[in-house]
Amino acid sequence: MKVNAMKQVSIVSIVSIFLLLSVSLQAQEWINPSQKKVWTVFYQGMNGSQTQGAKYTGLRGFISPTTGEHVICTKAIDVIKDIWVNPEIDEVIPAPMKRNWMALMLQPKALIYNVWQRSHELISGLSNKGYCTDVKNISSQALASTIASHSLVVSKINLGQEGDLANHRIRFDSLRQEHSDDDVILMGVSRGAATTFQSASLLNRQNVDLLKNVRLIILEGCFDSVGHTAQERHPWLLKYNCVFDSFLASLEHVTSFKRDGAAPIKVVADFPQHIPVVFITSLKDYAVPAVCTKDLVKSLIQHGHQDVYLLELKNSSHPRYMMDDANDALNYLHFMHALYKKYNLPYIPDYADKGSELVALAKNAAELLDQQQQ
Repeated sequence: MKVNAMKQVSIVSIVSIFLLLSVSLQAQEWINPSQKKVWTVFYQGMNGSQTQGAKYTGLRGFISPTTGEHVICTKAIDVIKDIWVNPEIDEVIPAPMKRNWMALMLQPKALIYNVWQRSHELISGLSNKGYCTDVKNISSQALASTIASHSLVVSKINLGQEGDLANHRIRFDSLRQEHSDDDVILMGVSRGAATTFQSASLLNRQNVDLLKNVRLIILEGCFDSVGHTAQERHPWLLKYNCVFDSFLASLEHVTSFKRDGAAPIKVVADFPQHIPVVFITSLKDYAVPAVCTKDLVKSLIQHGHQDVYLLELKNSSHPRYMMDDANDALNYLHFMHALYKKYNLPYIPDYADKGSELVALAKNAAELLDQQQQ
């Protein structure tokens, strides 16, 4: 009897914890202290489409500007109030709703291309499901294509270099054209974080007035360079120069990546020092190891930037910072809203109150990196 009672108590405790966490992560009401509209220009990571943004928009999700579909992630954290992902980047091709396979049988080249596309679409569709992301047509009309899955133009992949920088500028300018007076947050994940970092640097170098309404920059899983990241991921293999050179040469052959091309670490001196910037990493991020983010943070501080924050999660993989570990997800959520409150941006009060200490710790973590370097 005692054993059964203990089991019942254990089950009740687990269910209670789950319900409390679920309630905590549900969408709550944002308040906007400045009463000014704030858009978050989001740039996705490697192999991702705009759907990746749904992991940050809570249970509200967002409407795809490409297809008009509703994109929602059931494990999302609510840290982006109004997301801007228009237009989709040029390497992403939304999946067509229908293909005439019988007609394609008579066109060998077109058939091969469509089979190649379809294989990519299957992988991306499964990936979306794995990240608990759902895409639904909310209109009464049939769609020609869907962002529920996509294929990639491999030759256009460039890992945060010229192509991504051009795409980011187009996305940034499209927001400016439609909402020239609104405030802006820049946010990127992985490849998108590296792109966002460099884009801010290049805009600042070109004309600081281009960034006049940018209030905050958020960089999740940001690397300092592709080469350093690869060596940290595979130190046992890429420590040999011949293997490392072959790896970079293969990337150059298949994609638009250039080993002497753009990288965040090369434009640190141009990064805008008047805009607060937050780096988010994890001890268990093996795709972009924390050291690659921390080296960029150290360099930024050494160049005089004083509003730098470093939030280091404990148990989350790349790019699953919001869904691998409950404590990490809550820390991410609370930290961001406390930071929003500090800089007079829209925030959720309950989350912000719980994250004030995390903001102070993140500020200290960034400063300690510079002290350790000295």
